Amino acid sequence: MPYNEFQKIVDEIVQSDIVVLEEYSTENGYDENFDVTDIHITGSRKHYFTHELKYDNGVEKTLTLPAMKFLSVRTWDKVRDYIRFHDDMGHLWDERMRRCDTERVGRVVNHFQNDDNAYFMVINAPNTEVHLITGEIGICSLLTGQRGHFELPRVSYQTSKGNVVLFPDEIMPVDINLLQQEINEGYIMLSDGRYLPPKETVQQCYNAFGIRVGLGDNWEDIYDSWNKEMK
Repeated sequence: MPYNEFQKIVDEIVQSDIVVLEEYSTENGYDENFDVTDIHITGSRKHYFTHELKYDNGVEKTLTLPAMKFLSVRTWDKVRDYIRFHDDMGHLWDERMRRCDTERVGRVVNHFQNDDNAYFMVINAPNTEVHLITGEIGICSLLTGQRGHFELPRVSYQTSKGNVVLFPDEIMPVDINLLQQEINEGYIMLSDGRYLPPKETVQQCYNAFGIRVGLGDNWEDIYDSWNKEMK
């Protein structure tokens, strides 16, 4: 008898237009067909973040998650503001979260346009095992559901020494016209498909910005090593 009663509850939820979603998958990209109309905390002992969703077709759903995270470009303003101003999460707000606003994240996600790969320029080279040169251009694939920073979208930047994970504030989309323009202005193609800017350009960038854009004092050694090994 208890089983039958519980089954009735399950059937009612499944058939209802207002569905409680416990999981939100991003394996197939982001769903840009709904707005988040409200966010509130539910639960007593353990807090859950309940999102009220309204789809373009009028259907309303409730999404309950154990932690806040990026859902889509369209809803990032709402989710980001909640993260920023909610008392329990203010300590998780950092410079990366400030820089990764909807406009910047949207440029990255939308640049793929249902393609698996797209060109991006590194505008702030991170301090990683595989050293990159600020200004270089390479092929990336979109990463979703990444841990940390509320699952912000990232890209996997391809090099011959391994892939590097880059955040939206570290890259800029490059279309075929911009790529051709940079090639005409002296970009060097490496054998792994990346393009290095002219050394003089990197020198000017280093003089103007230096470590603020990821160019350390050893940038020239890194540049020469890539240029020598990969040509």
